Amino acid sequence: MVTVGTFTMGSDDIQNIMGQVIADDILNQAKTDKISINDSLFKDFLCVIFSSGNFEFLRVIAEKLYSDTRKEIILDFLNHVETMTNEGEEHLKKSKR
Repeated sequence: MVTVGTFTMGSDDIQNIMGQVIADDILNQAKTDKISINDSLFKDFLCVIFSSGNFEFLRVIAEKLYSDTRKEIILDFLNHVETMTNEGEEHLKKSKR
């Protein structure tokens, strides 16, 4: 399995590898119900995967691909994921203080 995205704080290959390992571990834990998608670990990592603006691109794709009721369901889902991502980002900011 390959998680989409690049996980860097610079150009260090070690950071890329570590980010990929962490992303895969969190994803596997969620898939096997070891953690919930509502756990802070999962939400905190969402803001790494979905950087600012990605949701708007996803919304545009959904609006262009679907003209039926699926579009509204997908847009509602994207709004929910964005809310979870924002919650994770706020949690990370508070934990750094």
